[in-house]
Amino acid sequence: MDVADLVLEVTDHTEPTVTRLKLVELWKQRAPDLLETEPGKVTTDRQIGHYASQVLRKTLRHLENLALIERVADKHGERVTVTDRHRLAELRRRWDDKHFERYDLGI
Repeated sequence: MDVADLVLEVTDHTEPTVTRLKLVELWKQRAPDLLETEPGKVTTDRQIGHYASQVLRKTLRHLENLALIERVADKHGERVTVTDRHRLAELRRRWDDKHFERYDLGI
């Protein structure tokens, strides 16, 4: 869900598109700790690519399959466009609800 957070953060209703290059750069800044996870260590040991890049690629593919984003590559470069911002934010909220207890703060 960190990828969904990043996509939601760098896009908005007026500018729903981000270049893949910028997305990859921001993702690598945020995800250095992924190398310390068990899958990250296995990936590094096997030298089968950069684990953070694999996580980004697979998550973007999943979000695209859910019709939440669209990935486009043309003569202007590669871009990621949020096609359903409301559902993407809802998916992120449901993930939080499932993985973290919500505390009643009395607000």
